[in-house]
Amino acid sequence: MDPRYPQGGSGGGPPPGYPPPPPLSHGGPPPGFQLPHQQQQQQFLTGGYPPQQTQGGPPPPGFPPPPPGFPPGFPPGYSGYQGGMPQGGPPPGFPPSLPPGFQGYQPQHIPGPPPGFSSTPYSRPPPTGIPYIPPPRPSPAAAAAARAEAEEAEARARETPEERKERLLEDKAKKWQALQNKRYGTKKKFGFVDLYKEDMPPEHVRKIIRDHGDMSSKKFRHDKRIYLGALKYVPHAIFKLLENMPMPWEQVRNVKVLYHVTGAISFVNETPWVVEPVYIAQWGTMWIMMRREKRDRHNFKRMRFPPFDDEEPPLDYADNILDVEPLE
Repeated sequence: MDPRYPQGGSGGGPPPGYPPPPPLSHGGPPPGFQLPHQQQQQQFLTGGYPPQQTQGGPPPPGFPPPPPGFPPGFPPGYSGYQGGMPQGGPPPGFPPSLPPGFQGYQPQHIPGPPPGFSSTPYSRPPPTGIPYIPPPRPSPAAAAAARAEAEEAEARARETPEERKERLLEDKAKKWQALQNKRYGTKKKFGFVDLYKEDMPPEHVRKIIRDHGDMSSKKFRHDKRIYLGALKYVPHAIFKLLENMPMPWEQVRNVKVLYHVTGAISFVNETPWVVEPVYIAQWGTMWIMMRREKRDRHNFKRMRFPPFDDEEPPLDYADNILDVEPLE
């Protein structure tokens, strides 16, 4: 009994009217059959037709004919789907473009814009009724500056090392002059012109200090905020005063003073500069003389503290010290 026909005819053969089956073969598929994966691969490579039928001619028995408009077979040298169309365009008999109703990429020439229109969006004519305004031309000053810059760059490219050194010195001198003008020239800030202040005579600041000796007067009550704000600068004022104190070998030292118009505070506006070897030699000599004075006590006496009483007003410089002639 044939296992392929469990309900077949007698003797295990096919039913009446059926052809006899091919002999069984365990080494592969029967003649004319292929394994499923081989059949799919062959159809993928040949477009559904056996390889011997892809060179032209009608399809093999059992295969449907191609659709209308297609050739009965592929042209010579074309072996089905190979990832694209053959070189030189579509095969003979195929339309040069896609079928009607099919939208896709069709490389063709795109016509230009209609008459009166431009392809650039910024060159369109203005609307009706609005005059056309051309773009502004560069000003003569800007053009002259550009030409001068180009000429200067060309001259720098041709200059010698000596000329380059001289030009750098001139540029440095111009920068220094500009810095000095900015530092000492007329200053403008928010429309206010701050002119260079001339030095006032010493009697001016002496009068301001004399007038503010007694701060208990009611006329100073409107400036309390100024006096309180000046208190944080008192340490710096004392530092500048000690820094510019005359040396023991000096009889008189005149210094410049920076003062506030309300008399709230004043500073010694100088910084002393000395020659270090000379300064050390001068102090060495004074140390020897001070040792002699401490031993003999001819010119100085010991000072008692506090030097003034709490209720005693401070001594006025103009009344007590200004008229005293310095010792020889």
